[in-house]
Amino acid sequence: MDLPLHFTDKAKRDLELVNACKMGKQWAFTQLLGLYRESVYFMMLKLSQNETDAEDLMMEAFSRAFKNIELYKPEFAFSTWLFKIASNNALDFLRKKKLRQSISLDAEQFEHINPGDAGTPEHFLLQRERKTELNAVIQQLKPHYQKIIELYYFEDLSQDEISKTLNISISAVKVQLYRARNLLIEILNKNPNGPRTGI
Repeated sequence: MDLPLHFTDKAKRDLELVNACKMGKQWAFTQLLGLYRESVYFMMLKLSQNETDAEDLMMEAFSRAFKNIELYKPEFAFSTWLFKIASNNALDFLRKKKLRQSISLDAEQFEHINPGDAGTPEHFLLQRERKTELNAVIQQLKPHYQKIIELYYFEDLSQDEISKTLNISISAVKVQLYRARNLLIEILNKNPNGPRTGI
């Protein structure tokens, strides 16, 4: 097979190892892991700022790369392909982690709301970059939970306004909001592969 003219000696070496991996050679996998383990780890550490997450993300990047090794085409160096897989995976992980932390924080804040306090709608759910991701999660809730989340976060209604709109007590609004947020956290923590309904 003709190699791309722009390939360095290192890229050519990697390609030979990749081809060996495609033939099921375990030693080639081990060698590539040894060559790039440290650089991928430090890339993940820079992104995550957490040593445990960086280690997990590094191993997951290699796992994904070698699981899909047949898809690698030598248009780019293997290292470029590997780092792209690693960075995409890390960014996806960090988005989900940030979303979980935001919802968890909101649930903690709810614990401190006084019974007579209508509360102020938190605005993190209104941030544009999260709305699409949250909508997919919210659709997994039962309709009445979807409705109360929509009114509270997306329409900026206070708990008192929701109480009047739905014709339920403020205490019922608080309970349903609390339950809905806990369910959202559960869904995010489980990170399901496909939609779940009827929660």
